[in-house]
Amino acid sequence: MFYPKFEFTNETIESHGIILHRIKSLKDVRQNVPKGTIGGFLPFVDEIKRSALSHEGACWVSENCMIFSNSIEIRDAAFISGNTQIFDNVSISDIAKISENTIIRGNSKISGFVKIKGKAKISGNTTIGGSAIISGPTTISGNVHIEGMCNISGKSIIEENAQILGASQIGGHAKISGNARISGSALVRGTARIFGRAKIRDAAKIRDAAWVFENADVCEAASVSGNA
Repeated sequence: MFYPKFEFTNETIESHGIILHRIKSLKDVRQNVPKGTIGGFLPFVDEIKRSALSHEGACWVSENCMIFSNSIEIRDAAFISGNTQIFDNVSISDIAKISENTIIRGNSKISGFVKIKGKAKISGNTTIGGSAIISGPTTISGNVHIEGMCNISGKSIIEENAQILGASQIGGHAKISGNARISGSALVRGTARIFGRAKIRDAAKIRDAAWVFENADVCEAASVSGNA
C-alpha cells in the first residue's frame, strides 16, 4: 500500500509563471526532518505519488527551494535546501546535497556524494557524480561530465564536452571547453583557458592567463603559468 511522506499545504508562491505549493512531512523522513516539518515548494499534482519528490527514501526539499516540474526526479537520500531552483528534467539521487542559491536546469543528472552550493548554475546534459564539490558562481553546461573528488569553485566556466575527473581542482575565472579533459590531481586557476582536445593530468598546474589547446597533453608535475 502507498503511504505518502508529505502533503501539499495551502501556502503557494508563483514564480516563472508557475504556481507552487509548499509541502509538509507526514512522517519522520530523516533526522533533521521529523513529522510535521514544513518543506519547500513543488508543483501541485492530484496523484501525489507522481510528484517530483519521491515518497520513498530520505530525500527531501526544504526551506525555500522551488521545484518547477513533476518531470524532475528527486530520490534516495538527496537533500535540497536554501533557495535552490530546479527546472525541466533534472535528476538528483543518492546522497547528493544541493544548497544555497544553486540553479539546475535541462537534463542534468546529479548523483553520488556530490555537494553543490553557492550560486552555481548547471544546465544542459551535465552529469555530476562521485564526491565532487561545486561552489561559487560556477557555470556548467553542455555535455560536461564531472566525476571523482574534484573541487570546482570561483567563477569558472565548464562547457561543451569537457570532462573533470579525479581530484582535480578548477577555480578562479578558468574556462574549460571543447573536448578538454582534466584529471588526476591537476589544478587549473586564474584566467586559464583549456579547450580543443587538451589533456591536463597527474599533478600538472595551469595558472594565470595560460592557454592550453588542440591536442596538448600536460602531465606529471608540469607547470604552465603567466601568458603562455
